[in-house]
Amino acid sequence: MATKTIINYFHTDNDRVFYPGTAGYQRRKFDTKPMTINDLRGKEEDFTLDKNGFTVLKGEWSETDVEDTPEHIKDVVFPETIAAVKKATGASDVLCFSHLIRRHLASAVKEQAENLKDSDTVSAPGPTIFAHCDNSVDGAMTVLENNVPVEDLEKRKNSRWAIANVWRPLVRPVTREPLALLDAATVQPDDLVGVLALFPEDKDAAFGKAYPKGRGFETAQVLAREGHQWYYASQLDPTEAYLFKQFDSKTDGRARQTPHTAFQSQLDHGPPRNSMEVRCLVFWDEESTT
Repeated sequence: MATKTIINYFHTDNDRVFYPGTAGYQRRKFDTKPMTINDLRGKEEDFTLDKNGFTVLKGEWSETDVEDTPEHIKDVVFPETIAAVKKATGASDVLCFSHLIRRHLASAVKEQAENLKDSDTVSAPGPTIFAHCDNSVDGAMTVLENNVPVEDLEKRKNSRWAIANVWRPLVRPVTREPLALLDAATVQPDDLVGVLALFPEDKDAAFGKAYPKGRGFETAQVLAREGHQWYYASQLDPTEAYLFKQFDSKTDGRARQTPHTAFQSQLDHGPPRNSMEVRCLVFWDEESTT
């Protein structure tokens, strides 16, 4: 069912630099707006990657939880994710370049940060409760340059490519701090603000492993505007997943970026959310960028 919440939008008093995975990251100021989150249950097929920036996948996974070891992620999780993304998009090639598993309440992460200095690393990843895309247009190029061999880079830049996330529940249906997706058709280009994410000294924190060649990347954070339409699928379960775009190089009017955020509401109940996101570079070798 639809529910009401507060969306944490970008506050223009904030610096255009932040440090994910640190205690200071937990103390950022937001422009808070009351918002209705619409339930897309029963209407899943109405939402598509190219119209709305997201879609719901069903029945693609062999397991309801995952063993978070390099071997299992490489041998089981990434191949299943690649197959699901190719099936949903018709892509010629998919490269999974990072993953993150979250098993903590947002409040537990904040509590851990309370007695730390801003620069100290917070070890437990929790839900990200502010509106954002992981990458701006410039930040997407950073992803490409960090994860594609130099000899293939020009080829990849000159045909259509994208960054997409596969976000799936683990263990049980999501009943607390679910993920909401902002319909890309309701986003204006100037709603998105480039904000640089710099890694703390511990590059294993947050997303550092996905960017081995540098100290950070530019995110796209979101300014509040009337007309934004937010959606979620209630009780999303481990047989399902969201597939959504962080960036698409195609400039023909289709959805290119999908802001998203975890949210809290009066419907929250049960244990902490268990979820995993896999970030993918997606390539269409025979398509142009226009």
